[in-house]
Order: sequence, then structure tokens, then C-alpha cells
Amino acid sequence: MRSTTYEMIVEDYLLSRSRSMLVRPQYWIRTAQKERSPDVLGVHMGKNIFYLAEVTSNQKPTQLLDKLKDYRDSAQRILAGLKHEFDVSGKWSVVPWLFIWEDLKEPLKSSIGAFGVQTTYLNKLMAPEPTSIDTVRKDWGDTPDELARLVLE
Repeated sequence: MRSTTYEMIVEDYLLSRSRSMLVRPQYWIRTAQKERSPDVLGVHMGKNIFYLAEVTSNQKPTQLLDKLKDYRDSAQRILAGLKHEFDVSGKWSVVPWLFIWEDLKEPLKSSIGAFGVQTTYLNKLMAPEPTSIDTVRKDWGDTPDELARLVLE
């Protein structure tokens, strides 16, 4: 499947969050009820987190709510499957992450509140806050590893 424009924006956003982030669009996973594919799977190798990113502009996202319920009810199965597929061990977590328009915040608040998802607003990604022109970190640190870092993760 091809990514939509909004999904590609989310893919770029996730990749820009950390150099240790892996991104895969439409990655099929097995939940307790059925096979699902989050719009974007983000794997943060540094923080040991699998992000199940969902992108929607729908005012009544019943399919999204079904996915969130499956993700919540199948969290252990999803985690075990992803750890196996990515050949990782140790303590990992699965975190659903919604990317919605800010004007959907209130209509969806009661529906998604029970799922404890991370939320980012698409309109913030479309018109991001301006960053400073200063690209050099001020907190270089003292150890050789800290001194070698050029970008903040």
C-alpha cells in the first residue's frame, strides 16, 4: 500500500524525532481479533518503544476506535510479535500514537480518553514552530561520547 500525504508527513516527523527511529508504513500486525496495520509503525531503538501511529481527519472515526480497542486488548500479543520480528529483547513497550487535526480534539476527547494514547496535531506538523538558526548544541558535555554528538535526540 502507498502512504497518503498525511502519512508521509507523519513518517518524516517520526524520522526527525530521533536518529534511532525506524519507520515502516502499513506494517501488518496480528491482534487478538484480526490482522491490523497501523498507518505508520515507528520503532524507537533508543527508547525501546514500538509506536503504532494512526493518522485521521475523520470526525467520527469508528474504524480508528476499533483499532485502538484491538491494540489495547492485544498489547501483549502485539509486543511479543514485534519483538520477535525485529529480533530485539529486553523491556519494550507498544504505544498507540494518534495524529489528528486540532479541531478534532474536543469531539474525540471522550472517545479516545480511555485508550491512553499519545496525540500530536497534524496542523502543528503542517506549519511547525520556527526553529532557531543556531544548530550547535550549547550542552556539549564532558565525556568523549557527549562531545561527539552534534544533534539533540
